[in-house]
Amino acid sequence: MASSGRDPYIYQGRSQDEDSDVPATVADVEVASHVTSIHSKAFKSCVILTQVRLPLGLKVIGENVFNNCQALKTMSIPSSVEVIRSGAFCDCKSLETVDLPEGLSAIPYACFIRCVSLVKAPIPSTVVEIRVNAFWDCQALPHVDLPMGLETIGKGAFANCWSLSRVLVPSSVISIGMMAFSQCRSLDTVEISIVSSTLQSIGRYAFTRCKSLFCISLPKNCGVDPSAFLHCGKLQQAFGCDGNALNDCLKNRFDGLPAHVFCYQEVHDSMFDSTGIGTLNDNETIYPTNTKDVFDLTPFHILALSSKPNIDAFKLLLKQTSCPVDQLWQFDILGNTALRYAIRSRKLGSVAFANTMLHAMIDRRVDSLSFEPWRLNIAQKLNSLFEEDVNIERDDGINGLFALLHLSERKETLSLLDQAIWKHGLRQSRKELAVRGERREAKRPKMDSNVSPNDTRVDRQGYYVHSGAETIIVNALPYLGPIVKTIEF
Repeated sequence: MASSGRDPYIYQGRSQDEDSDVPATVADVEVASHVTSIHSKAFKSCVILTQVRLPLGLKVIGENVFNNCQALKTMSIPSSVEVIRSGAFCDCKSLETVDLPEGLSAIPYACFIRCVSLVKAPIPSTVVEIRVNAFWDCQALPHVDLPMGLETIGKGAFANCWSLSRVLVPSSVISIGMMAFSQCRSLDTVEISIVSSTLQSIGRYAFTRCKSLFCISLPKNCGVDPSAFLHCGKLQQAFGCDGNALNDCLKNRFDGLPAHVFCYQEVHDSMFDSTGIGTLNDNETIYPTNTKDVFDLTPFHILALSSKPNIDAFKLLLKQTSCPVDQLWQFDILGNTALRYAIRSRKLGSVAFANTMLHAMIDRRVDSLSFEPWRLNIAQKLNSLFEEDVNIERDDGINGLFALLHLSERKETLSLLDQAIWKHGLRQSRKELAVRGERREAKRPKMDSNVSPNDTRVDRQGYYVHSGAETIIVNALPYLGPIVKTIEF
């Protein structure tokens, strides 16, 4: 029944002799506290419905209950709910967030199909099956955390999820169904355990037309349909094959690359407990980090692409890497450094991981600057990049940071060069004055933070003897290279 004014519509449940008891024009619904089950299609096509309050004690949400509720944006499902039936939120075009309760064993058939605005729907840890087309065409869904204990990813479960970029497949998963991730065009990383996985099968067209996919490896004992990676252009181009030949390449991708295996597998089987790190540090031969795979990915790239970026693993690799900064500046075949992948990640811990990586790349260069204001300026910009409440494009911010560092190094080089020449000239002039029996005091120029990078002089007004610095510095400038305003990383 409906209350007067702007009070919500109170849903009392449906009698056996009623076909429908909910007006299509309701905007605010409250389900009565005694209701334990919402009947099928109860609120179907209530196109202006924006608010729904479900009582603790509700156990069943029936088929297509909120089908085509196009104005509904959020949904919080109480912990008492044990079953959600198929199509429950089908075609909810505006639905952005859903809180699913612990205790659910399955995400039903077509539950969120064509929820094109959905960005957050955490899957409970109790779910063991994601059924056919459960999240099909959820075009805005950026990531999904699949729980350990999940066994089945059904046909078309995440097909057409255009924004999905990374997927961690738990080692408990037994099967990935037909077209499960087909046409996920932003998907670049799929992490499947290659050591402890129970995965037995990957079905037809499971990853077909995932045109961005390149970071994936398969367990050797898994059955993979020849069409599973059909039209995955980056994989086919890199390995030069498709079908079963491509499947074999993915199973053997990291053979002879133990550091890559370690970084790829670490997300499944963490080796970083209080005793494990010490053991790994003692073994200097396990992780040769100066190697690349078929995509020119270094172990640092693999860590940066991880769904769970691990700072301890990164620090361990740094210790076992000769010239670690050079390794961090390596580009893959797509022209990206590990840092670029790290800063673009939206996974938990990715901000701290990117911050740690950036410090490793520039700290020594910053410390080598003699002029303290330059060091402080760079440090301030670095800290501001990773403040959570600052809304900036980190790509541009880091580009600016590297350009500032380059400019400061150039200015310092010019200043030091000029002072060195002046010191030499001053020494020579003193000898000449001593021969003539004259004495003069000459003031040595100091580092000047306002020196223009194009200026060939620091401060020549105090020079008593022309030292030739102008000519020498002008000739030295080409060796410093052009002023860099944009640095690719």
